Amino acid sequence: MSKATAFLASAAIAIALAGPASGQESATPTSAGQPWLNPGLSPEARARAAVEAMTLDEKLRLIFGYSDQAVTEISKVPDDIVSQELKAYVQTRAVKGSAGFVPGVPRLGVPDQWQTDASMGVRNSLIPSTALPSSLATAASFDPAVPRAGGVMIGAETRATGHNTMLSGGVNLAREPRNGRNFEYTGEDPLLAGTMAGSLIEGIQSNKIISTIKHYAVNDTETQRTTLDVTISAEALRQSDLLAFEFAIERGSPGSVMCSYNLINGRWGCENDYLLNTVLKGDWGYKGFVMSDWGRSIRRRQRPTTASTSSPASAVLLTTPASLRPR
Repeated sequence: MSKATAFLASAAIAIALAGPASGQESATPTSAGQPWLNPGLSPEARARAAVEAMTLDEKLRLIFGYSDQAVTEISKVPDDIVSQELKAYVQTRAVKGSAGFVPGVPRLGVPDQWQTDASMGVRNSLIPSTALPSSLATAASFDPAVPRAGGVMIGAETRATGHNTMLSGGVNLAREPRNGRNFEYTGEDPLLAGTMAGSLIEGIQSNKIISTIKHYAVNDTETQRTTLDVTISAEALRQSDLLAFEFAIERGSPGSVMCSYNLINGRWGCENDYLLNTVLKGDWGYKGFVMSDWGRSIRRRQRPTTASTSSPASAVLLTTPASLRPR
């Protein structure tokens, strides 16, 4: 199986397993002629059958998502880029105010993916929700049952508000104290961070919600995150940021991984063969799908800024929502 087919298989089965969110109708009923909807088959067999049944256009619609802004502006996009049928589908099915929307394949019973942020609760500009304490505060409990209980709660609210994918599970290490996203992460120690983030993911997914671990990898600063090039040895990387991800993935089994904006050793996180293929899919045997951070896989023109990290102390993927204005 080619890398492209392998990814499509992972994406198709992950989305299919998410199921429709509360208040959302299932695309089509299960039937004997749709083996990918048969829970008695292995995930690999179901995914392979789903991909083989898809047309090229159906495969492409599963690997591109729409932000709330993109949904609003989709009518401005030329029809030869997004068909009128798909525009109408997206505008009709997307949850307004949410983080993103990936259209499913109704013909095959593959449901839409309704995405919402993030680790401390449902973030939708139009829907009230419950907010957890910061992930750093939760991690300070040193009790995995605490983030798991929080995950169960926000996962239930995710489904209740019409979403089936939660972009939560931030496990980047708190390496830079000025990082504007540290409140979303779970500390500077790989074991603690991975254990607590993994427990949160486990709780979220107990609601049959896909949880997305992020940002893979070494996305330890918010400033210049779209241009920063982190220079770090393989040994130091394995003993720090990657170790936290490994612990979290082992504990929580997240349905998806979000690759980061930054470069790592000269390669963009979402185009990094070592991180995505050698480590994630090869060494760790990860079976879920990889999604880009918002628009990351199509922004490749920035001049990198180098940041050296020399010690432990110190691909094909889902292109997720970006603006669709013609450029």
